[in-house]
Amino acid sequence: SARDLRLPDAQNMRLHPDTVDSAVVVEDTVMNNDIQQEEVQETENTKKIKPKKSEKILIVDDNDEIRAYLEEQLSPIYKTSTANDGDIGIQKALTEIPDLIISDIRMPGTDGYQLVKKLKGNSNTTHIPIILLTSKNDLDDKIIGLEHGADNYIAKPFHMAELKIMIENILKNRQRIRGKYSGAYQEDKIKEHHKHHDK
Repeated sequence: SARDLRLPDAQNMRLHPDTVDSAVVVEDTVMNNDIQQEEVQETENTKKIKPKKSEKILIVDDNDEIRAYLEEQLSPIYKTSTANDGDIGIQKALTEIPDLIISDIRMPGTDGYQLVKKLKGNSNTTHIPIILLTSKNDLDDKIIGLEHGADNYIAKPFHMAELKIMIENILKNRQRIRGKYSGAYQEDKIKEHHKHHDK
């Protein structure tokens, strides 16, 4: 669809996800009724996601085009921050404490697996949900990411609408969990207060 990333030097070809690690998706430039209908459906699925500028997403990817594309698509909805490698991503996560992180797996130096392992092992960042992004649509690759503590996984090529909905659902679930813990804490404090005054 038109919302998917097009690489400028590959307009009329579709790349297999295992051949180009940095490709998100390449669509044919010929627009037909099916693609137009898909665009309408994508708009219907994502238009309900209202801007949430209080929530920050950190995007970690060594590919400049993909990083810029993700920031362009997500910045109207969330606060965004970017890093072009895993080491900078870890540093930014520790200083900025984002609400969610999207990280590519295949990066030079500190890769996505190592980023997840380090952040999930740190008490200050262990709560941050992490979505791993990779072109490898391989079960073993997915299992490794989840074993390292990743909260979700999306394989390239992917549709932006799918990623947006995934982010929305993860953040909503986190809010519900925080709300439940907060409510339980307040309830315990009230009980403790009444118990103290009843003595």
